Amino acid sequence: MRFIKKEVDLKFIKKWMQTGINPIILAILDRRKLISDSDIINSIFPVFENILSPFLFEDIIKAYERINKAIADKEKILIFGDRDVDGTSSISILFDYLENINANVSWEVPVKNDPYGLNKNKFNKWIKNGINLCITVDCGITNLEEIKLLKESNIDSIIIDHHEPHSNLPDAYAIINPKSSKTFPFTYLAACGVVFLFIIGHIIFNSHFFNRKSVILYGINSKYYLDIYTNLHLTDTHSIKNLTDINKFNIDDLYIYDTCIKNPDNIFKSIKSKIIKLQNITKIYKNKLFEDISLNLCTKLSFYNYIFERLDKIENLKKKYLPLVMLGTIADIMPIIDINRIFTHLGFYYLKKNPSENFINLFDQIKLDINTIDSKDISWIICPLLNSPGRLGDANKTVNFLLNKNKNSIVKEIININTERKIKGDKAFKNFSININENKNFYNNHLTFFYSDEIDRGITGITALKISKQTKSPSIVAAKEGDFYSGSIRGDGNFHFVQFLEKAKHLFTQYGGHKNAAGFRFSIENLDDFKNFLLYNSIAFENNNEDDVLYIDAEIPSAFLDINLFKMIKLFEPYGEKNINPILYTSNIQIDSFFRLGESKKHLKLYFNTDTNKFTGLFWNKGEWFENYYTSGSKYNIIYQLEINKFNKNLIPQLILLDMERS
Repeated sequence: MRFIKKEVDLKFIKKWMQTGINPIILAILDRRKLISDSDIINSIFPVFENILSPFLFEDIIKAYERINKAIADKEKILIFGDRDVDGTSSISILFDYLENINANVSWEVPVKNDPYGLNKNKFNKWIKNGINLCITVDCGITNLEEIKLLKESNIDSIIIDHHEPHSNLPDAYAIINPKSSKTFPFTYLAACGVVFLFIIGHIIFNSHFFNRKSVILYGINSKYYLDIYTNLHLTDTHSIKNLTDINKFNIDDLYIYDTCIKNPDNIFKSIKSKIIKLQNITKIYKNKLFEDISLNLCTKLSFYNYIFERLDKIENLKKKYLPLVMLGTIADIMPIIDINRIFTHLGFYYLKKNPSENFINLFDQIKLDINTIDSKDISWIICPLLNSPGRLGDANKTVNFLLNKNKNSIVKEIININTERKIKGDKAFKNFSININENKNFYNNHLTFFYSDEIDRGITGITALKISKQTKSPSIVAAKEGDFYSGSIRGDGNFHFVQFLEKAKHLFTQYGGHKNAAGFRFSIENLDDFKNFLLYNSIAFENNNEDDVLYIDAEIPSAFLDINLFKMIKLFEPYGEKNINPILYTSNIQIDSFFRLGESKKHLKLYFNTDTNKFTGLFWNKGEWFENYYTSGSKYNIIYQLEINKFNKNLIPQLILLDMERS
């Protein structure tokens, strides 16, 4: 059993224990290097006010001006997006928002054999229909020729995307993409997250708060500080000796954090700016945690709260759209940290609190309790369901579902399509599995590449992912579509698939994606060249072997292994990329009994005794190994994750073992 349990910073633990945070939670945060005040809030008590300013995107004001002109002039706006959950959720959010502010707006997605991204073959129809503005969501950043052609056709384009750009950017009217922006500090947003920030910014742009030079005054240790904000963006910080120095800054609004300055009414008679008192942050959130965070973060959160509460649309948009942002973020395997942590956490909250009729119907049909769903249910069940219509030819069904339309029939249609997709995917995987070892050996044991004239393009991604998990190396699967092969590459590790495909960009008509998931399209004439490219460049994945060292988040004495621990660890939900279910370690635990389960009896179920509690544990694919390893009367060291098993409406806490050894 190989594991690493890093030492924790005891000063960090002691400091935050004073606020009532359990030391186990603090140990997990410390080992994950989530130690800034902002990280701690996002991890333990995510609040919407800790989001980033949309105005950090360079082109965003240009985009707002163009959209406002289109609305005022009653121009036709077309939203064009991708067919997956991130794309369809992005379309749904932006379409619903624009429609509700009286825009003349429609949407379109790729259907059937349409390629990813903008398609020149559609442009004549758009011109004929009088489209004036095309907004791409979850695509567009690699469509250089298509954007150029739109411009030549007098159709302006705004790109809202999150994919990796190529070396040159399209000549669009405006580009909103964290990966191409030099000023936006967080690059891991899903497209739906970018869209959501975009509409929050649009509300501010159209409000009296836009372009106001606002200053927050607060005091620390008898010193005065000024934080200067414009459009939710901290532009500067100053220290001052005398309060009358505030007049030198030509500000529009002065906000005073109410615990910092005594007798403000008497002191500020000479201040020329409008004076607004901000509420103490602990009164807003009623949580002791905020008593110990830095004062400048307290003032920022209070300032944002003041603005958002006075923009009455914001709360309604959070309720409607954050569940969709949560879905798209998890489906696209974005890291659940920073602003994504806020979006997904609140998205779960609003989905459970205020589900649409279609979601209620869906959960009822698939026998899931919406009140107890977790990130595993979302990533394993809900996202594949909502992905299936787009993968098999008609993502409009998913958009209609997310917009809460076609309530009587859409849920059953999506469930049936997902069943069809599963059958096709299982068949493809079974056919390819016969030659997995031979295929991997051909590519120097570094990757696999399968292609077929018979499979559907919509299952290439899920099939590549299955093969990758079995081979523990990158896998590429391509489907023939007329004169082209369209495919997907999936895999774990520290390799960037888009950068890998970049080396063969001369072969592709399209390529793009993320670090661990990318797609491409090439002419059938280039098949042999592509295979040769993979053969001679597969060495790039030579060190892709999975690290078999487990990194322990916290050590749990067996006496503390109880139901309260399960509740405490659940604080980190929703789990996802860079925010995995915490990995725990317990030594000297006793096994009361065990038995093998599954059709082939290859899995293991164990019963642990902690003196005060008894828990079951599951150890996948270790039945035979443990039966030979077990010694009666021995105690064991175990590495595991905690999980709630939902069986027949019962919630059963259990341990999912990752490794074990005799103590």
